[in-house]
Amino acid sequence: MKATLNWKPLEPITFPQERLLQQQLKRSGYPTLHPHLITHLAVRGFHQVKDVMAHLFPTKEQCHDPFLMKGMKETVEALEMAIISGEHITVVGDYDVDGISATAIAVQTLKKLGANVDYYIPHRKREGYGIKASVVENLKKRGTKIILTVDNGISAHEAIRLAKSYGMTVLLTDHHHPGETLPEADVVINPHQEGCPYPFKSICGGLIAFKLAQALFDYMGMSGEEDAFIEATALCTVADVMPLVDENRYFVVEGLKRMKSKPSVPIQALMKALGMDPKGLNETSIGFYMGPALNAPGRLDSAEESLKLLLSQTKLEALIFANVCGEWNKKRQVLAEAAKKEAETLLTDHPVQVLLMPSVDEGLAGILAGQLVEMTGKPAIVLTKGKTDTGKEVYKGSARTFSGFSLYDAFAAVEKKHPHVFVNWGGHAEAAGLSLDPAHFDLFHAAIQEVYEATELGVSVNEYLATIFEQDMFTLCDHMECLAPFGHGFPRPVFRVECVVGEVSIFGPKQNHLRFFSVNGSEFTLFRGADANIQVGQKLAVYVTVGKSYFAGRDKYDILVSDYEVL
Repeated sequence: MKATLNWKPLEPITFPQERLLQQQLKRSGYPTLHPHLITHLAVRGFHQVKDVMAHLFPTKEQCHDPFLMKGMKETVEALEMAIISGEHITVVGDYDVDGISATAIAVQTLKKLGANVDYYIPHRKREGYGIKASVVENLKKRGTKIILTVDNGISAHEAIRLAKSYGMTVLLTDHHHPGETLPEADVVINPHQEGCPYPFKSICGGLIAFKLAQALFDYMGMSGEEDAFIEATALCTVADVMPLVDENRYFVVEGLKRMKSKPSVPIQALMKALGMDPKGLNETSIGFYMGPALNAPGRLDSAEESLKLLLSQTKLEALIFANVCGEWNKKRQVLAEAAKKEAETLLTDHPVQVLLMPSVDEGLAGILAGQLVEMTGKPAIVLTKGKTDTGKEVYKGSARTFSGFSLYDAFAAVEKKHPHVFVNWGGHAEAAGLSLDPAHFDLFHAAIQEVYEATELGVSVNEYLATIFEQDMFTLCDHMECLAPFGHGFPRPVFRVECVVGEVSIFGPKQNHLRFFSVNGSEFTLFRGADANIQVGQKLAVYVTVGKSYFAGRDKYDILVSDYEVL
């Protein structure tokens, strides 16, 4: 049996200063790094000792000056004037982890500076993503004079035009890619906008909110106060799948340190509600447990509980909202499993899977699309029935893809050829949201297939770092965590291991995971692999990632199977 994916070994790259690097690491209290991990660093683009040391030991001094962002100075000055005059400021956020984290950071910063501030999180089902005309109308009734958007607004031309017509000041902060023209806001902060000299563009909305907080505190003589928001910034950086390089790495490393040693009231409550041990906390804890729990209320109903958790000042208040988030997440898991089973019956031979699933909750569309990409190896778009903020019926949903096929570029190409096919859309290369007039569904379905077929993708190849012996896996496990955190932009290396299967078992509450032991006693885990045809006595080539985790009060080796083939 052949492997599911197309694998080849990486071309070996020599690190020219390996001896010097090992000496520097030893002086820093690090063990000698395994040669394979030195190679991994070189493969990821680290060729100088100073660059490796900065990556492994990131400091705040490596982070970039917030005033390098185009529009930062003007935004700070406008907010200072609003604070002094007592004008009503409303922070308009989003319902995902990035949006609620950014909202919490902005609201807490402005309150600490004495501002007259409140917030507005649009309801996913009733209002949809970002600032809309209906949101502006609600803010007008509140008496809002200053709108500060976080993690949204870059495509909200109509809403911002309306706000300006009512005499409101609009300060827009967002990290999503802008279109050909910017909205008519008073000031726009977005590292992707033309003419912005900020040196690192791949940051989330929460980190932009952190930078705004830092700039405000610096400007108003309270430097360092923004450090209270490092945990929240780590949460949204991981949850929004930002690359774990450059300054992102500092915030995740430092945020995890704080969560482990002296967690804030909200983080402590969330860990308690989810039954998490701080000793085992890592980037996976955020991505697979904390992030989904914070996302769940906004996926199925209102994100208010998640935001109130992050704004909580007392342990009791925080624990109440953390438990609510946990309960929503359990409900989300049940609904997501049912939706996945339904989706499996709707898959087609088309190169892009476009599934219309009216009964699926729209908050689950993104999760389901991601699972379908993993299952089929094809871009996936999941649409369900919804309404715009004006009550118009639409097909609404989310899209996910693999590296190499940009949804942003694909949707832009569809819109260019068929200007009226979308009600609206937005997002990134690998994740996007969209809504369509039901009458245009067939047109969109045909158009996205056409764009895909016209895209030169090349042959998809997955690379592994080296072929190793079984006994080497455990040495590498011990060394691997020295390079953590891993994630988008800095993944764990994949190794190829040959072994003979000695024992196979199925495990998990849903009996959907597979574990097997080699005849030498090595334990391998294949998550969601219960259907894999692995049998005792087979000789396998297994493609694995290795590491260590903390579970049930002890450290354990993790040998996770990405793919396998029978030899």
